[in-house]
Amino acid sequence: MPAPADARAADAPVHLAALHIAARDRDAARTDLERLLGIAPGAALEVGGVALELVAVGSEAAEGLVGMALCAADAPALRARLAAAGVALVESGVPGADGARLDPRSTRGLAIWLREGRPASPRAPAATSSRARPRRLDHVVVATDDHAAALALYRDALGLRLALDRRFPERGLRILFLQAGEGDRRVTLEVAGPIDARGGGAGTDRFGGLAWRADDVEAWRERLASEGFPVSALRRGFKPGTRVATVTARTAGVPTLLIGDAPRGDAPDGDAPRGDAAGAR
Repeated sequence: MPAPADARAADAPVHLAALHIAARDRDAARTDLERLLGIAPGAALEVGGVALELVAVGSEAAEGLVGMALCAADAPALRARLAAAGVALVESGVPGADGARLDPRSTRGLAIWLREGRPASPRAPAATSSRARPRRLDHVVVATDDHAAALALYRDALGLRLALDRRFPERGLRILFLQAGEGDRRVTLEVAGPIDARGGGAGTDRFGGLAWRADDVEAWRERLASEGFPVSALRRGFKPGTRVATVTARTAGVPTLLIGDAPRGDAPDGDAPRGDAAGAR
């Protein structure tokens, strides 16, 4: 009998190693991301051990989040688990490149890569106070119309822990909250789609936005506003006890949410956990 998904995840926990972001002007995108995330100019584009890697695209191509790379300390165990689940790996054959890409037929078209080795330790020098920048990546959003296929890939094949499977009738959404990594390196993958989606077809999933968590979201928002970023006012998040703000431009085309803890006694507007950055490309 196959081991439960959580048991498989414990054998070879999967971490988010990198996000791939398409940019028509990589220099401009890099400058915007450095300032957005409070990273020193020229330093590694990385927050909490998750790297941001810019991919050059033509002037007519869409910008934004286009791929992600995963890693596990026990890569052979992860490869074996994927093979047992029927998920093929396509080797890049390029020295230094992400070692293998999961077969797009299993990822519903998403570019998901597998890297060898342990997740990197946080290393990017900061250009701003730790109170005015994010501490870690909170969640990544994927839009789908086949939740069963998403569970088969992320929970059953990759071994991510399913923290919550929740329906929001008032918003017409069903969101799967799957967790990669451990401790301070834990990142949630929010897979969102229509609550009545039947799935089972040959549809294509899409990457959506990113949500970054800060120790002091108010200080971070104020810094961004002072530097000319178009950032919304703080509002109560869907997750109880949080406050959020949206950055609407200069994010390299990635829908971006700032998240922080709300002051004590600040009651939430609703009972839906997260889902704030669920807009998808």
